[in-house]
Amino acid sequence: METNDELNKRIATLSQSIEQAYRANQSMEKALTECSEKLAQTRSQLIKVTNSKILFKLEKKWTTFWSFVSVFLDPGESSTSLREKFFMFFKTMWSWARNGFKLEEEQVALRRFEICKGCPELKTPDNQCKLCGCMMEKKTKLAGASCPLKKW
Repeated sequence: METNDELNKRIATLSQSIEQAYRANQSMEKALTECSEKLAQTRSQLIKVTNSKILFKLEKKWTTFWSFVSVFLDPGESSTSLREKFFMFFKTMWSWARNGFKLEEEQVALRRFEICKGCPELKTPDNQCKLCGCMMEKKTKLAGASCPLKKW
């Protein structure tokens, strides 16, 4: 049988072990908390970056869209009625939307625009088509867009 001194030593040793385990647990909890906070910050930064990329893409598409709309404020020397221009505009936008608001590859857009430059219906210096009223430098970049004369 153990004496009181031996039991007290054993209790002291066990108390120390429990205290060390408790400290280790606190360190682990602290490390987990720090990790969790860093993960939350990283996630927040990733969301900000992703959102800014999405906003940039939307802003770019909105700018392209608005450049088409602004054309109708000044009908210019066109023989096409404003009503027909709006119809062609929305047809182009609908086609662009069906194609996922994608832009054509640069070579395709340049080839299209070169065809437009040779057309007598292109009004210079603003590169506006007299038939559809579109700014052809922009329209040629839209996937699904087409020439009103079916040249491309």
